[in-house]
Amino acid sequence: MEKMVIGEWELEYDKSKTLEAYKKHKTSTEECACQSCKNYYHASKYFSAEIRAFFENMGVDVEKPIEVYDYSTYKNGKVWYGGWYHIVGKIVKGKDIWVETHRADGDIVYHRGDMHKVADDLEVGFTLQIYLHNDNFPDNIFQMEINFWVPWVLDDKECLKDFCTEE
Repeated sequence: MEKMVIGEWELEYDKSKTLEAYKKHKTSTEECACQSCKNYYHASKYFSAEIRAFFENMGVDVEKPIEVYDYSTYKNGKVWYGGWYHIVGKIVKGKDIWVETHRADGDIVYHRGDMHKVADDLEVGFTLQIYLHNDNFPDNIFQMEINFWVPWVLDDKECLKDFCTEE
């Protein structure tokens, strides 16, 4: 197991097992045909060396998020994305990024806590709440949540107007 500290989180992860799981995992374009997913996949090929190295250091294939979605916000040629990746290992230290809130009506809701900036356009946080777990990954995983300004690289810029508001 390798160790890494990112912001308040201390992580232990198995890079080789994470790599193996991502080799079997489909890309976002194999899972979804929407323009947003297509853009994330194609843009990921042009992410900076710093961002690619951050993902690769943990065995994560940046081109294969478990889930990715846009927040319908567009600024300076980039779209604000959210999503997550799974990593084989454990969170040794640090608060779960998902914060439980009790509403006045008694319902419990969750919202993301403070993310940690790892590069100009990328923030991450970590949780043990695993969503969309699939058979490619073993049970001993944690989830890396992302917020990420991603360039719009598809030729079809008109579709941005259909789902994004310029900030």
